[in-house]
Amino acid sequence: MNKWIATLLLCFIPTIAFGFKVVSIQHQDLMTYERISNAYFHNLPNKYSHYLFNAEGDINRLERYIERIKKDKSVDLILALGTISGKIAISKIKNKPIIISGIAAPGYSGLVKDWKRSGSNYVVIECKDTTYKTLSIFHNAFPFKKLGLIYLSKAPSHIGTHMEALSFCVDKSVNLISSGFENRDRNKKLLEKEAIESNIKKALSEVVPYVDVLYLNTSNTLLRNIDLIVKMANKYNVLTIGSEIYEDLGLSVSITSNYSLRGIAAAKYTVQVLERNADISTFPMDIIKDFIIRYNYYSKKANCPSLTKNFLNRGFEIKIR
Repeated sequence: MNKWIATLLLCFIPTIAFGFKVVSIQHQDLMTYERISNAYFHNLPNKYSHYLFNAEGDINRLERYIERIKKDKSVDLILALGTISGKIAISKIKNKPIIISGIAAPGYSGLVKDWKRSGSNYVVIECKDTTYKTLSIFHNAFPFKKLGLIYLSKAPSHIGTHMEALSFCVDKSVNLISSGFENRDRNKKLLEKEAIESNIKKALSEVVPYVDVLYLNTSNTLLRNIDLIVKMANKYNVLTIGSEIYEDLGLSVSITSNYSLRGIAAAKYTVQVLERNADISTFPMDIIKDFIIRYNYYSKKANCPSLTKNFLNRGFEIKIR
């Protein structure tokens, strides 16, 4: 019996001594989150156990779970995806390292004060000024004069995207025509589908007829109503650009920074922190530089030789879908 117990203990010693537990948290489903977490988990060493928590839009549930893992001594590190998860995590957890990514407008999220280092128990892995750079890339190839944007007026990431777009337009002398809309009531409860559609239609009617290009930031609300948005854009012959999450749903051109690279970088940072005792507060944050451009071959507005030639002349790889 004693020999059997000794053998059993030996089997478990490597896991106890060398294993690490990491938890990924997100407040909702989003394809960009999925790409980050998949790349993250696939690039972690086998000795890591990893768990994914999705609050499915319930912020109170997310807060309760964060309180739980705060007290869980078996959790070694947290990957927080999105602005909401990141902000709640760093406000409540000071005793564990946190890696944050998947933020639409990190410069306006309140999470980044110094891109060189956080000075705290977390690091943000992102592309600085993603929206600004996306619009600049497209503007260099297609010098539009009027940019359209619809956004959730109370969502931090949408507000940040709007601010970056405004900054771009001021610098490039482009006229920004935008309209905010809501998807929740005063009690933060999600509105009925018909009410959200009505709000989006109103916002689109105030923007699309007056612009050359409509920019769509990463958003589940916009994704669920993409048919409505593309239909309006096509009616007024407006070119649509934005995140890769819309690329198979009628978007003219998708220009996006590489989300898989965020997951790979997060895995590298995790190993450095947990195995090499690296100080997460000193890690650089503006590390995502690559952008991917894809055309919708079936979009007459995007499928024009001059636009393709302009991108190719600037050294971009063009991927036709």
